[in-house]
Amino acid sequence: METNQESKLGAETKDPQFVLLVNLKFASVEDRQTFEKKLVPLVEYVGKNEQYALSYCMLRDEKDETKLTIFERYETQAKMSGHSSSPLFQKLIRPGAEAYKALSAPPVKSYQKLFFHGGINGYFSK
Repeated sequence: METNQESKLGAETKDPQFVLLVNLKFASVEDRQTFEKKLVPLVEYVGKNEQYALSYCMLRDEKDETKLTIFERYETQAKMSGHSSSPLFQKLIRPGAEAYKALSAPPVKSYQKLFFHGGINGYFSK
């Protein structure tokens, strides 16, 4: 029997989608812009080659233009692991790689499981 909360949010999924948020801080707006330009080929690669990646985008902070968040959403946590092994990721993103040279602080990562999907008052995503 469904509880009222479950009927509003939808059932908990067996293998929840996985979200990775990477918060980045740059020394300047110009450094952030340079990083964004260097990251575009990786975003395009993910869109074309990583079918298990459901979302991959950059979010600019509304108040601090030197901050950027990378939002990544995958079918499952296990399927996310292949993303970081691609040659383009290794070239651009791994610690010490060219895209990270403009950071003023190490990235802060937050790993999240998306455990409710659908339902009237849950969330909507394509």
